[in-house]
Amino acid sequence: MSNYAEKKDGWPSQYASPPPNPGYGGYQQPQQQYGQYQPNAPSQYPQGASYTQSAPYSQDVPYQQLPPGYQQSPYSQNQYGAPPQGYGAPPQSYGTALSPPQGYGSAPPPQGYSTAPLPQGYNAAPPPQSYNSAPLQAHSAPSSQQQPAYLQQPQSEKRHSVVFKFSGTNATILNSQVNDPWGKSPFHVSTPNKKATSFRAADGAVIALVDWDHSSPVMEFRGKKIKIKEWLPLKKDDKTSRTFVHEGKHYDWITREQTVYLEPSDRPGHHIAIWRDPTGVTELEVFQEALVTAGMLEACLLAVVLMQSGNSLGDGSSGSYYPSVGIAIGTVIGGLLSH
Repeated sequence: MSNYAEKKDGWPSQYASPPPNPGYGGYQQPQQQYGQYQPNAPSQYPQGASYTQSAPYSQDVPYQQLPPGYQQSPYSQNQYGAPPQGYGAPPQSYGTALSPPQGYGSAPPPQGYSTAPLPQGYNAAPPPQSYNSAPLQAHSAPSSQQQPAYLQQPQSEKRHSVVFKFSGTNATILNSQVNDPWGKSPFHVSTPNKKATSFRAADGAVIALVDWDHSSPVMEFRGKKIKIKEWLPLKKDDKTSRTFVHEGKHYDWITREQTVYLEPSDRPGHHIAIWRDPTGVTELEVFQEALVTAGMLEACLLAVVLMQSGNSLGDGSSGSYYPSVGIAIGTVIGGLLSH
């Protein structure tokens, strides 16, 4: 397993996503408020005592003296009632009834109030909005045509991954360093002459040696010598893609829209590595499935070096430089094309 894999089962790892902060979110039980019913608490009223409800307003209490300009209301002071039928409009100084704010429903009248119709001259309040009615237009969700494009796209599952970048340019990939996001260079590619390339770890350990001085270049990888065209052959049914076998499992390098994806042959569309060239610098994003497989990270990086090398791979095709943005996808990787 690569050191860049996300650790599980409680292993500490600086690359793993931090757990959610336990101090945020979640429901907290509110404290007991004053005046709230408490079981087994002593009663606030003595037993046997009765509670007498007092009227909130006294009956037949005359109005206080009105300010100048007001007139004594001609209506009888009946309890909460509407003025008797037959009276005209109220005095001009009283004004008309206020309408509730737009969008708010009128509350039903309290129990005991009269619901008799208003006399002629009064303005009736608009009917209350139905609780089952559609929400106001101001709060309606925008249509799919009004939503930004990124909101209309399906959200992909977030997976742990690490992006490795080759130093220099695409043309110098045979003499470059492989840098991780934390400023380290775990791998080095060196080509002292045109005949041989070495791929080493940071401690100098040899991962692969490539001998270009053959009509069909040979490399030594994982203790075995093998022809590049046999380790990284063109697919029989798709001459624009290459495949390789690692630990008995088949994988395919597939090009889509100026991007190259590495996918298990039995799971098309499920990428475990992505090869990009956004700024003229080769980068490879490797996902957790590849990071936890022994030797898979090194195999992915080695394959990118070979396909980006510009040298013949021995099968009638050559690894040519991955183009910058804007070049036609049909020439993305010369090493993936057959003649």
